[in-house]
Amino acid sequence: MRIIFIISNISCFFSFTNLVSAQNSLNLSSEFGETQASFGNTIKMAVDFQYDLGNFNIKTGLQADIKDYLYNTLSAYTAQISHSLKINRFNFNANVFYLHSAKGQLFNEYNYGFSFSSLNTAHFDWEFGTHFRIISPSRYGVNTFQLSRNSVYENWNFIYVIKYRLKPVQNCWNLSFCMTNRDLFYINQETNPYCYLGSTFRISSRLSSFTEVWYKPAGMSNFRVNYFGYLIRTGIKWNLSKL
Repeated sequence: MRIIFIISNISCFFSFTNLVSAQNSLNLSSEFGETQASFGNTIKMAVDFQYDLGNFNIKTGLQADIKDYLYNTLSAYTAQISHSLKINRFNFNANVFYLHSAKGQLFNEYNYGFSFSSLNTAHFDWEFGTHFRIISPSRYGVNTFQLSRNSVYENWNFIYVIKYRLKPVQNCWNLSFCMTNRDLFYINQETNPYCYLGSTFRISSRLSSFTEVWYKPAGMSNFRVNYFGYLIRTGIKWNLSKL
C-alpha cells in the first residue's frame, strides 16, 4: 500500500502543471486538542492536496506534531484514490485509501481499506466502508528496547461518516454536524465515534476558511458515554483551479 502513497504524490506533483484544466485544492490546517491519554495539550499541523481529473480524484496529506507527548516530526501521512460512479440516477464515489501514523517512537500503525461515499449532495454526506489495521513495533523499538517483532491485526473494521450541512455546499457560509469514526489522519473502532460541529466561510473565489470543534466520547459500548477528548481545528482551503 505504500506504492499508492508514492504514486499519489507523483501524480500530485504532475498535477501542478495542469491547474487550469482540472479541479485542485490545497488545505492548510492546525489543530489543538487534549484527551485523557495525551498528558496535556497537543498541537498539530497538516497539509493535504486534492486533485480531480475526469472521474478520478487523488488526495494526499501529511501531518506534523508541534506539541505532543509522543512527539514525531511527521506523525502521519495518507493517500486516497477515488472514482465516481453512476448507477441509474444514483451518483457515488468508490474509494481506496492508505494511512500510516506513528504512535510515538516505538510503534507504527498502518490502515488500508475501501469505502463508498456520497457525491454531489446538497445537505447530507455519507460514507460507509471497511478497513484493516496493523500495529507493529518500530525499528527503533525493536533495536533499543528489544520489543517483539510481532504485529497486532484488526480485520474488517466498519467505517462510517454521517454529515449534515445547514446550507447547500455552494453557499458562501455553512454550518455542519457530523458523526464518524474516520478523519483524514485518524481511524477509530466503530464503537468509538467522533462528533463535530463545523463552519465554513468563503473569503474569495479562490480562498475559504473552515473551523471544526470535535468531541470524542469514551465509547458507545460503555454503559455511560463519558468524556474522553476534544479537538479544535482551523484552516484555509485554496482552490488552485481558480488561478
